[in-house]
This record gives sequence, C-alpha cells and structure tokens, in this order.
Amino acid sequence: MKKWMKRISLVAVIIVLMPTLVSGGSVNAEVSRVTYFTIQSNTVCVDQGGSATSVYLNLTNTSNIPTEVTLFLYNDAGALITDKQSAASISNSGYKSQITPGDTTTLSAKSTEHYLGLFGSIGASCANRPAFGKIVINSDSGLVLAGGEIKGQSNVASPSVVLTNTPIIVNSGQPF
Repeated sequence: MKKWMKRISLVAVIIVLMPTLVSGGSVNAEVSRVTYFTIQSNTVCVDQGGSATSVYLNLTNTSNIPTEVTLFLYNDAGALITDKQSAASISNSGYKSQITPGDTTTLSAKSTEHYLGLFGSIGASCANRPAFGKIVINSDSGLVLAGGEIKGQSNVASPSVVLTNTPIIVNSGQPF
C-alpha cells in the first residue's frame, strides 16, 4: 500500500507541474508584448494626381516609467514598409511625427508619441500605404495605449475634401 501511495503522489506532482514545465512561463509574457492591428488601406490614393492618404497613429505610455516600443507597418502585399516618410512639409500646421516605423522609440512616462505617414500626391507611393501593423513593447514593464485614423482625401478641389476617415483600433482600445 505504501508503494502504491508513493506512485500516486509522484503522478500527482507531475500532473500539477506539467503546465509549468511545458509552457516555460516566458512564452505568455512575450506574446502579450506584441499586438497586431489592421488598417483600412482601400482608400483613395493617386501617386501623380490630386488624391492622397494620411495615416495617423498615437502611442501613449500610460505607466509611470519609460517604455521602449517599435512600430512595424506592412503594405497590402505583406511587405514591411521601410520608407522614412516625414511630416516636415506640414510640420508648421501643428502635426507631429516622432515615430519612424521599424525604429525603437522610447516613450517617456505618461507621454504620447505620434506617427504621420503621407501617401499619394503628398508623400510616399500609394503602393506603400499600410494595411496592417504590429507594435512590439521592448521593455519588461509599462503599458501602452495605441490608436489612430486613416484619411483619404481629394486635393483637386479647394479646400480638399475628405472622402474616407476610418479609425485604427489597436487592442480594442485597451492598454497592453
């Protein structure tokens, strides 16, 4: 009977420890530090015409410590967007663009950084409009809240006419 109880105890310990041994613990942490999101890329955009697309994203660090993040954007074909499109031409209008896709950005505690991408007649090629993105939190701690919008506009008329204005929702609007 004693021998049988030892075996049962050993089996019980193995069953209890099995999820820990198999998962390794760190896999869940790594997965929760990456968030994917979609962007409505089927907007009006003409490279040599009067139509353009603007993509606006905000990344906010809601924690009390600095957090490092990397924003990746991909076009319709799944290719990583590497254009370093700047908003210098419209910076006098109050727009900000401190985030460069593919580069790590440090978000200060309780602060927001911005990405502005211009495509079509006012910027990079329409073929490079982002269709989806990924945000990677490179720090072990900190919470990030992200969101934005994509606008398609016709610049033929004056003033320009916004034809589409679609929100970009990241992680259901929740910090991650």
